[in-house]
Amino acid sequence: MSEDSTNPESQQNNTGGETGNADSQDGGQEAVNAAEAQKAGEESTQKPSVEGAPESYGEFKVPEGQAIDEGQKQAFTTLAKDLNLTQDSAQKLVDYGAELVDKVVSDQKAQWDSVVDEWATQTKSDKELGGQNLTETQERAKRAFKDLFGAETETGDQFFKLVEDLGLGNHPVFLKGLVKYDRLTGEDKTEEGQPGQGSERSAAEVLYPNQGKN
Repeated sequence: MSEDSTNPESQQNNTGGETGNADSQDGGQEAVNAAEAQKAGEESTQKPSVEGAPESYGEFKVPEGQAIDEGQKQAFTTLAKDLNLTQDSAQKLVDYGAELVDKVVSDQKAQWDSVVDEWATQTKSDKELGGQNLTETQERAKRAFKDLFGAETETGDQFFKLVEDLGLGNHPVFLKGLVKYDRLTGEDKTEEGQPGQGSERSAAEVLYPNQGKN
């Protein structure tokens, strides 16, 4: 009889080897998984946390001379939340808006100053108002303004300041009106086109010459 080629001892050794290989593979996979998990954890801690809009925004700083009313603030905070802006990012947007406002105001002032300068040039070149008559024009205009608007009263001072701020004192038409009024109420003429007789007329008589003659 031939011997059985199946050797129980050999089979046992082979089984043990297979089991050992499986355990080795499982252990290696666990080591790989652990290493990957550690790496992922390290990357997670290295990434900065993503900030967004706060629960509620604090006060925003604006330059001196500017202000944000409650309605504007509510509208802006709603927009900032929609854009998910942090407090710092929202403040940067406020700062930029303030710069734009300053630029617009500055440009508008420069344009108006240019218009006022043109009025002054026209006045100085006017044959009636300017040249050697400029000093007389200024004196008559001041006197007429004081008579008409009461420049030494509170309301008169306020109106005078408004005229000065707007540069209307440089406008040739405005000055011609004041000069004409001063001549009519002064010693030059008692009535337009008639020689003066040394008497002065009141503002009411100049403005309403026919009053009381009916």
